[in-house]
Amino acid sequence: MLNTITLFIGITLMYSTPLVFGGLGGMISERSGVVNIGIEGMMTVGAAVAVVAGIGTGNPWLAFLAAGLAGGLVALLHAFASITCKADQTISGIAINLMGAGIALFLCRLVFNA
Repeated sequence: MLNTITLFIGITLMYSTPLVFGGLGGMISERSGVVNIGIEGMMTVGAAVAVVAGIGTGNPWLAFLAAGLAGGLVALLHAFASITCKADQTISGIAINLMGAGIALFLCRLVFNA
């Protein structure tokens, strides 16, 4: 019984970590005055690029760095659309979410020949 509870707590913490990081990022951006709906898309693009970089190089630290850079570039795209082009932040965030899923699917099909 204790082993099952310990396993349940461990699995819960493992799967909830990305959600907590996304929630913290959303809270920080909301506190700064930015409506960032596109956090999920940024994380999806970062994860897809990490997979591609990890398979391509075999180095997990390089994949980690590539994921951060890819997420940062998508965030830069959101900032460019919202600030320079004066687009609505909510619409730009939704577009980034849709684009993130499409980029992830494209990269996975490209890498795994599916």
